Amino acid sequence: PRFATSEKDIMWFHLDHPMVCNHIANAWEDPNDPDTIIFHAPVTYEAIDIFEHVGYWGKMTEFRLHLPTRTITKHQFDDASSISTEFPRVRDTLIGYPSRYAYTVRHGAQRTNISGLAKWDLYDRKLVAEID
Repeated sequence: PRFATSEKDIMWFHLDHPMVCNHIANAWEDPNDPDTIIFHAPVTYEAIDIFEHVGYWGKMTEFRLHLPTRTITKHQFDDASSISTEFPRVRDTLIGYPSRYAYTVRHGAQRTNISGLAKWDLYDRKLVAEID
């Protein structure tokens, strides 16, 4: 929690399967439910070989951490299955606050290739623009 006073305040959340989440687009407390933290990030659910980058496909995903029950709900964006994405950004002045849009790079056929940019609507959970 944001106002933790010691390591005893750290909360652990368990998922039903392994995944990799390297970079977070943004996170904030849900204004309608202060016991819920919302964050958005590109996530890979496939196996990953850290040296070969095999099977890496970052899919934009929303997570809601429910603090009292220590449970997580997640929702992969509808358009996320069509592209691999990484390195999310929001406006610096919005970090930690609700933000409508995030921007990511889009990967080409190989993870080392960047083929363009993507703009995501975090409220409606969808891809709204792509630039090659």
